Amino acid sequence: KDIEDWSAIAPNLFIWNYVTNFSNYLLPQPNYRGLAPDIRFFVNHNAIGLFEQGDAGCWLGDFVRPRQWVIAHLQWNPFQDEMALVNKFFNGYYGAAGPHLLRYIDYLCDTVEESGYNLRCYNGSVAGWLTLEKLDEALALFKKAEDAVKDDAVLAERVRRERLSLDLACLMA
Repeated sequence: KDIEDWSAIAPNLFIWNYVTNFSNYLLPQPNYRGLAPDIRFFVNHNAIGLFEQGDAGCWLGDFVRPRQWVIAHLQWNPFQDEMALVNKFFNGYYGAAGPHLLRYIDYLCDTVEESGYNLRCYNGSVAGWLTLEKLDEALALFKKAEDAVKDDAVLAERVRRERLSLDLACLMA
């Protein structure tokens, strides 16, 4: 509503948006489905400048690389197919683990949506949306990704790094 109201009186808006969890960069933050719609909403409401603030203080955050890559491409062209971008990155960067990691991310997005939890940029835990049963399923999905690249040291390291978010969620559960 604020953006709509401002766009009615201002021809040029500059937006500073948050796309991470500042309380804990490492916790899962399944906001992937909102990235493209948010960017399109801003553009459709007179945004000529957009700063998407992510995990500036941590190189180990929740899927930092794909999130920023997709955001960067959407900022060049907000109306391109975000799922094509996501698939391109995941299948290129994570290799055979890509499809499994995408299923994992879809699972987390579904889980937070089904829970009705308000995923904000300051969440101290995943207790409001990620139960022990859901964590077990997430671990099984991640195991498939790990198994798919176990013989490739580079890809296996990339997948292991991304698993740190899930490991922390398990420790906090």
